[in-house]
Amino acid sequence: MYFKPDELALIQRCAQEARHIDNMELTVAAVVHQKHESVFTPTQLRIIDFCAGECHRQKSRALSVHRMVVAYEYVSELVEPLSVEDVLRLGAIVEPVDNRYSFATVPAMFSTTDITQVRSPENIPRQVESLLTNGGNLSPLELYVFFEDIHPFNDGNGRLGAIFYNLRNGRLDNPLVPPRIDFRAFKENPYASVETFIITD
Repeated sequence: MYFKPDELALIQRCAQEARHIDNMELTVAAVVHQKHESVFTPTQLRIIDFCAGECHRQKSRALSVHRMVVAYEYVSELVEPLSVEDVLRLGAIVEPVDNRYSFATVPAMFSTTDITQVRSPENIPRQVESLLTNGGNLSPLELYVFFEDIHPFNDGNGRLGAIFYNLRNGRLDNPLVPPRIDFRAFKENPYASVETFIITD
């Protein structure tokens, strides 16, 4: 457990303030540091900064930072393996309107690094269950790549994938940004080592 309810409420207020300033994700972290840094521990500040940075990369706007921190707190209280219900709950936390406690149910086009593809929603529940059931021996990077490849939600997949990456890495106290992946190359050769698809430039 990283955050108490009153601390999460304070982060929400900071997100609302940032929304009125410029609605930018990194502004949330700036408001926290400028006005409330003494309230939070160094670990909490690292988590807030990580969530703000990840939301910024996903261009999800200020309020999403608070929601990602709430999801991070939820995951910190779980013991792996994750269940399908956990994943559904987390999807609803990060995007309560777009996800509404369900996986995507209609075909949708989405873009990741270097690839745009159409997702087939009828396969998502089975794919997520298979990943969770058989994913115990996956590396953090494999779990991240396979989750992102399934892309089970309408929105928030990148943020959740980043959380799962750090959960599996044992890095929740000091989170790392997942490496950029060439998903086009992964699609063309899904049985190769996932490290092959890391973008280094």
